[in-house]
Amino acid sequence: MFSEHEVISNKVLNGKFNLIKLKSKNRDFKYKVGQFVTIKVKDNIFRCYSIASLPEELPFWDIFVDISPGGPGTTYLKSIKKGQVIKTLNPRGNFLLNKRLDNHIFAATGCGIAPFLPMIKELLKSKDKKIFFLWGLRFKKDIVLEDLLKSYAKANRNFSFKIILSKPEKDWKGETGHINNTISKIAKGFSYSNTGIYLSGSGEFIKESESLLLNEKFPLKRIFVEACY
Repeated sequence: MFSEHEVISNKVLNGKFNLIKLKSKNRDFKYKVGQFVTIKVKDNIFRCYSIASLPEELPFWDIFVDISPGGPGTTYLKSIKKGQVIKTLNPRGNFLLNKRLDNHIFAATGCGIAPFLPMIKELLKSKDKKIFFLWGLRFKKDIVLEDLLKSYAKANRNFSFKIILSKPEKDWKGETGHINNTISKIAKGFSYSNTGIYLSGSGEFIKESESLLLNEKFPLKRIFVEACY
């Protein structure tokens, strides 16, 4: 059974990412932080997208989309307009926060940031949770939401973030390369027994990162993964 949702806005953040705000028409549409929805693109064509907002914001909810691939899903979402209605299946997924842990390391590539947006907001409610967010992008022009992340860091001393570019422009003064090695280095600064590492992004990135963490004896049961592409 499908749920229906009205498009409130489809905001172009840059040439790569859109932030789409929707309003659910169904009272029984509910989700947990970290879950995803399956959107009906056309008859017999469905695509999954992580929910990028907190459940308490319902009936309004967001998806953060990489519109650059040009496939059926991204083409559809790139073109939807205010007032249009989309259909989804009920949210699902087990990529959830372990709130019993004190330390949380989030690492994403590309649109893998989507489920982390509500996860970070949820953890920021508690001033004693240590949160580190690492985002791997290709180009400087791909960066969005940096002001939001800076505001989190300013408001909560236990939150920090780092953006790493794999193909930086000449004027980029930040870190470069792939984020895999950085994740394991950051993890060494935390107690393994009370730390969760969340990986979201490409399947290749997740596989390589898991391997490095396991080589460092980080517990597999505290590595949580969600492959987005």
